Amino acid sequence: MSFFLQSLIHLMRAPSRPCSLDAFTLVIALTLLGGLFLAPAVAKTKAPSSKLYVAELEGRAEIDTGDRIEALKLGEVYNASDSIIYTKVASSNAIVFSNGTGVHLDSDTTLRVEQFVQEPFLPNRTDLDVEPSVSRMILVLTTGRAGFCTSRLVAGSSMEVKTPHALINIRGRRLVVETNERETVVSLIDGDVTVRGGLTDSGGRTLSAWQRAIIRPVMGRNDFDVTIEEVAEAEREAIEDKAALACMARQRVYFDVGDPESEAMRGGRVGTSVFDATDEPEIIRPVPIVPTIPDVPTFVSPAEITQPGSGTE
Repeated sequence: MSFFLQSLIHLMRAPSRPCSLDAFTLVIALTLLGGLFLAPAVAKTKAPSSKLYVAELEGRAEIDTGDRIEALKLGEVYNASDSIIYTKVASSNAIVFSNGTGVHLDSDTTLRVEQFVQEPFLPNRTDLDVEPSVSRMILVLTTGRAGFCTSRLVAGSSMEVKTPHALINIRGRRLVVETNERETVVSLIDGDVTVRGGLTDSGGRTLSAWQRAIIRPVMGRNDFDVTIEEVAEAEREAIEDKAALACMARQRVYFDVGDPESEAMRGGRVGTSVFDATDEPEIIRPVPIVPTIPDVPTFVSPAEITQPGSGTE
């Protein structure tokens, strides 16, 4: 019990007597006690909610945001943390997270965002290839194949991808991860990646460019076998294409921050937005990048060129 509350109870039980120092203490105690209950809470700096943007979509895919399951839509933005993306058979999509990481999801692939938090970042960034702020991302690839293309992660950021067999610590830059019930294959194109076979592998293996790790469970043991090998030349083009789709998605959008929409702005547009009903001090907004179409040069036919002395001058 606080000192002021104890003093208040003591004074209330004391017999009535002329105003004294105890009465003055009572006034002070009441004033401070009222301040404790009536003073507004100190506002805490709140980081904006992390987002993901759908840059490519072929076929059908769904997203489970925790509140509902809905069809993934091209060009839409969703809250990323705790979401699950289901890519249907004969379908694919590419998404971009608000830390600048692009992910291409192949057919029949399930990706869960276990955690994605990031610190507030400054608006109007100049270098869009650098991660906008420190972030922590944990993705779970349950089944299927995903290509990853990251921005340059800033100091203090971390990015992990989990599969049923492996824990992959990504520090950049391009890689492809494929998993099924038998094994997980991690193919690094370029960058810095450490692969651990399950949670019991404390050290992990660091991959070099064009190496891959194959992780398989060991029969009869709660352990995994990790094999490191070079990626054959004949397989490199197909692997690089998967990561290239993730990199292309990154080039179609960047993220900026801004104030939430005012009532007038919300009333002036039709439909709802993921930015509605937010109590964030600032929000992350996707800014699609529209490629510029170069001017078509005008060609003059040789027959239309006037020759000197031809009489057509």
